[in-house]
Amino acid sequence: MEEEASKSETNDLVNDDAALCANLRKQANQIKELTNRITTVSRSEIYFSHDPIIHKGLIQNMSRWQKELGRLKEHISELCCPLEIGALHASNLNKNQVKRPFR
Repeated sequence: MEEEASKSETNDLVNDDAALCANLRKQANQIKELTNRITTVSRSEIYFSHDPIIHKGLIQNMSRWQKELGRLKEHISELCCPLEIGALHASNLNKNQVKRPFR
């Protein structure tokens, strides 16, 4: 009986981790899409505007957004390593696990 409860709890943890990773990937994709849209609009503004102050501000913002996106991708890649059935999610990977990069 305790063994079944333990297996059920482990499966719940695996499912929770999978749901968390899926949610983080979805959020990262939304951020990436938004960043791409902002970049496109910002580049249009740069090309159509001749104000050097606006140019500088837009370029600084694009740089910050790209850095933040990079940090989020790295964080998601760290969190989204594959899980073995019945194994708890751990930051240390054993020799049978391979860390998947975020794409």
